[in-house]
Amino acid sequence: MAQSHGVMVKCSIQLKRFFELTAILEASTTKYVNTMPNPDRILADGEPLYTSFIDYFGDDVSGNESKSWNKHWNLYFQHRNLPRKMLQQEFHVHFLSTSPSASVSEQYSALKEQMECVSLPWV
Repeated sequence: MAQSHGVMVKCSIQLKRFFELTAILEASTTKYVNTMPNPDRILADGEPLYTSFIDYFGDDVSGNESKSWNKHWNLYFQHRNLPRKMLQQEFHVHFLSTSPSASVSEQYSALKEQMECVSLPWV
């Protein structure tokens, strides 16, 4: 059985890198200090504030009840806040729309407009 050997690094080198990383981290986070706390909390007015991640995807399918090709596009979504084990289950994929004439991108556009109407002005 082969043994793995660690790499010896002087403590002074690691300490120097630690301070360099700390300086980089501080420089990159100062731009976010001006937006803390999240301005949306004012709109929430003390209510819980949640973020939801949703995956949308489309598929072209055929109705194919006869010999003819009935191509249409379906749009589905999946809630990404679920644990990975649950995301792999088929019943967490939800149907949104179907159309024989509107492409997937046109359906996405209509869905985006509807979501913006519902989610704004958040009050």
